[in-house]
Amino acid sequence: MLDLPHDWRTIYERLHGGKLEIPTFDAFLERIRRAGIDRVVVFDRDTETRDGRPPENDWVFDLAESYPDTFTPYFALDPNKGLAAIKPLDKAVERGARGVKIHPYGAQLRPNDRRIYPLYDAIQALGVPVIFHTGPGPLGTRSDLSHARHFDDLCVDFPSLKIIMAHFGGNDFMTAHMLAWRYENLYVDIAFLPEVYLAAMPWELFERTIPTKILLGSDFPLVTPDDRLATLRRLPLSEDTVRRISGKNAAELLNL
Repeated sequence: MLDLPHDWRTIYERLHGGKLEIPTFDAFLERIRRAGIDRVVVFDRDTETRDGRPPENDWVFDLAESYPDTFTPYFALDPNKGLAAIKPLDKAVERGARGVKIHPYGAQLRPNDRRIYPLYDAIQALGVPVIFHTGPGPLGTRSDLSHARHFDDLCVDFPSLKIIMAHFGGNDFMTAHMLAWRYENLYVDIAFLPEVYLAAMPWELFERTIPTKILLGSDFPLVTPDDRLATLRRLPLSEDTVRRISGKNAAELLNL
């Protein structure tokens, strides 16, 4: 059974209400299939240089290889590993990684830190997107490390790097919107965001300006894909935009 640090549970219960219940793997598969979800992206996070915990990248790839029609793997990368991470990254893409995950507050580096730029060059050359946590993290972490404003530099300096801002920039969703509207290579997703946040967001504006730049995200085990899809369908959006966010945009981005 998957377990979580206490502070993650506390954050979930404070923002989403109710007790967090984590489904078994078989129950997870049944839930996404019942919801009509045929594919999900899966990844771990790599903060090994800060907390000593190695990422479960091999487990992710084993899972995707066992269920190739259901799971699409990303490669978790700790940017503090520097150029030493490029060879494992190349091997991961050869094995089927369709993207890269970087966790700024976990790595304790802002995404526009110039020390990471050689890794961005490598990712850009591989042509896969990189997804970043954005917005606040668990209690005790420095939220500024994942602030939306840092991504303006990345878009300017790496115009061909496909960037995904997870959590829509968190509480700074209007900056995230501006960046997604301004830069062709930047996308956002709606993972984890509490419904009170989603209800406060100007969806008419988003639908008019960035309907092709928003992705469905969940943040399992805190939010399951089927729950997030149900939430998406309650937003004031057209059927076409819901269809785009629920899969078409991601399929185009990942060439699925």
